[in-house]
Amino acid sequence: MHDKSSTPLRIRLLVDPDVQGAILIRAAWYGSAGILYMSCVLYFSMAMGNPDKSMSEHLLDFAVDAIYWLPGLLLLAPIIAHDILRMSNRFAGPIYRLRISMEKLAAGEESDPIHFRDGDNWLALAEHYNQLREELMERRANDAKTPARPAPPPRFAESADF
Repeated sequence: MHDKSSTPLRIRLLVDPDVQGAILIRAAWYGSAGILYMSCVLYFSMAMGNPDKSMSEHLLDFAVDAIYWLPGLLLLAPIIAHDILRMSNRFAGPIYRLRISMEKLAAGEESDPIHFRDGDNWLALAEHYNQLREELMERRANDAKTPARPAPPPRFAESADF
């Protein structure tokens, strides 16, 4: 669809802390809920499978089983978090760049056109923004060239009772 982007790869992993932090927290909640659910299922299936054992024996059996799967979860958690941040960069990074550029324009500053990286989401958004930016810059340039008109004198009512 388009050629390779000349924009370098994003170096920062956490581009928009508010958005990406919320996504990480949500993923941690879902992961924790999933682990809690699977732990309950495992514990109760062990307890139902052998009702003659005491609760402490079931907890000990559960802990022995957890020794095998818990380290894997602990190793996977940072890999998953890193992947979520890298994936979220594809939409958080472009919107962050768009927001910064819009803030500059709103403040009356000069803003360069934005170009998103290959693989980023919202590629069409950059094109639309650049069109609006160009039109705004042209209008500002035309307004600067046009001399200001003097304000018309105030009108007084003809039938004023003085």
